[in-house]
This record gives sequence, C-alpha cells and structure tokens, in this order.
Amino acid sequence: MNPELAKRLKAARARRRDDGGQSECEREYDAVAKAFVDRVRSVGGEHLEVFVGIGSPLRNEFEYSTRSEETYDVKIRLILDPLDIDCKQMTSILSQHAHQDDLYRDLYRYLPG
Repeated sequence: MNPELAKRLKAARARRRDDGGQSECEREYDAVAKAFVDRVRSVGGEHLEVFVGIGSPLRNEFEYSTRSEETYDVKIRLILDPLDIDCKQMTSILSQHAHQDDLYRDLYRYLPG
C-alpha cells in the first residue's frame, strides 16, 4: 500500500475512534474505494465489477462493491495495521482479462487524489 494512503486511512479511522466521527471516516473510506473503482475501470474497462474492502487482517470495517452479488472481476483489500510498514494492499484479479498486467502495474502503490 502506498504509505501516504495508509496514513490517510489510519487518520480517518483514528478520528472515528477519538471523537465519534463515523460519518467523516465513512466518507473518506468511500472516496478512496470509489477512486480505486474508477482507476480499475479506466485501465481495464467499464464492464469490470470491483470489490474494495478496508479494515484489519481479520475483517473489513468498510466494504464497497459495484454489484450486489459476490462475483467480482477485481478484489482489492486495504489492510490497516498499527505499524505503517505492515499496512498492505492485496489486489486479486479473478477473471481472465487482457489488461491484467496493466491493472496490477497501475494499482501497485496507487494513491487516490
């Protein structure tokens, strides 16, 4: 995961815990998830179905998907850890796709604007 993105997500999580800023945290998580979806679709095509999960290694605190079913072309997990170095981004491309290498390359250490 891009170190700046890790700091941004952890700061949103801390605000939620410190002052009950649930909606502010949700807005930040939502903005990041939508930016990842837009990036995937700009590289791979508008037809791709995408899932983004944000949270701990054990469970997602936030989930965003482009479809209600559990069949996705691309799954992205943003795993937050107290240590910045242990924050991870896991990207899985679950369908055979012509732009698979481009997607992996483009999403590696991606930092939404």
